[in-house]
Amino acid sequence: MKTGEVIASYQLEARLGEDDSRAWRARHMVSGQLFRLDLWPITVEAPAYIRAMKAIASLRHQFISSILEFGVHDGELGWTVTHLVSGPTLQERIHERGRPPYRAGLELCFAVARALESAHGHGVYHGQLLLGSCVWADDRILLTGWGQVHIDEAAKLEAGKADIDFMGVLTSTMTETPPAPVRALIDTPPKTSGAYRRALAAALGAVASSDPSTLVPSPPLEATSATALRRCICLRLVACTIYVLGLRLQLHNMYRMCEYYVHAMYITYIHLKGTSEHTRTHTHTLFW
Repeated sequence: MKTGEVIASYQLEARLGEDDSRAWRARHMVSGQLFRLDLWPITVEAPAYIRAMKAIASLRHQFISSILEFGVHDGELGWTVTHLVSGPTLQERIHERGRPPYRAGLELCFAVARALESAHGHGVYHGQLLLGSCVWADDRILLTGWGQVHIDEAAKLEAGKADIDFMGVLTSTMTETPPAPVRALIDTPPKTSGAYRRALAAALGAVASSDPSTLVPSPPLEATSATALRRCICLRLVACTIYVLGLRLQLHNMYRMCEYYVHAMYITYIHLKGTSEHTRTHTHTLFW
């Protein structure tokens, strides 16, 4: 494919990344909006490809870059259209800023685990996840590059194992935890909601118990979970009040500062409560 060629209603403008000829920046010829268009070699019959792509395109998750449109070009290439995300990849962010603080790394790992739980639970597998596939967008991480079709069970199994291997690599990169315990405790596909996150928490806990240096310092004894919860609720009310005033006075920075403190108290409460259900939108980006 070359710049200027047209696929369906999209005109290719430029490749996204020097080494990735699959991803293009494309402009919709009617609306003029820019999108990301990925090209995929088709290894199955076109009808089977379309059926498989319908399942992938139906996937919706806050940490997954959803497919907006898809099709077949000249009977040889599949194409998918997603929103054009301009943020840096996780690989670029690590290269720029280094490894994040431990809790921020945990938030990222649990966000990815949560996304893969949803995808695998719907029978959708990525199979080619890399740090470069994770892109920052609107203060959250997005898993991009969904479009590789896996028809037979053997291909799905291999893709699922590759996704789990990526979780191990991500955990090792973010928290210096060996990836092997993560792979050993995760079952494919998840049988219950939260299976990957529970396995990830168990793996991290097992490593921490054998290596105390990986433990996060505990909060002061007087900061009980009830106290943290009360502070969280009070600060949320204060934040909402400041937000209402900010809308009238255009003081949005005051609201954001208060929001940061609220989220910090929230994560403290979750840590004290001892649950892994702390992957909420935007929280992991506040510390890195």
